[in-house]
Amino acid sequence: MAEALIKQPLPATNRIAIIGNGGQSVTIADNLAAQGLDVPEFQDTDKDRLKNVLPPHAPVPRNPLDFAAGAVDTAGEVHVVDMVASLNYIDGIITNAPMEMVFKAASFGERKKVLIDALEGFCRIPEKYGKPVITQKVMPSETVAEMLRDARIPMYDTTEECALAMSALTRYAEIKNRS
Repeated sequence: MAEALIKQPLPATNRIAIIGNGGQSVTIADNLAAQGLDVPEFQDTDKDRLKNVLPPHAPVPRNPLDFAAGAVDTAGEVHVVDMVASLNYIDGIITNAPMEMVFKAASFGERKKVLIDALEGFCRIPEKYGKPVITQKVMPSETVAEMLRDARIPMYDTTEECALAMSALTRYAEIKNRS
């Protein structure tokens, strides 16, 4: 939990978005609820915007948002996380560490460039929006792990650790706001 407290901006309130896949997201939502954090449903206009960038078979995004079994490349994942971070009623995000998946590049070099560009965008999100991003390690590549470490975005092994880290951030923000 200390890693999140040291490295991430504090959330304005306890309204958290969850982005991931199926059961993992439900478990995070349950863990956040147990910590007293709010997982607000996305507004209808935002559901429509998000649905337009998800795979056709993905469910309507309500929060948690389901990537539909990884059918989204790294740039697509980052775009979705950025869209969610821009919402004024979301104050923090828990998501998977981005997967190293590039579907539309001809050569190895092009794939790496697309990947690095997408990861750099992901790494800017906490500073860009002033909102914490907590990630769960779901088989991150060495490239992903190194870039997240360098950007001070924490990665945790379990859904419970992710929820506890976000809870610690919200509790600390509440304490700071009282003083």
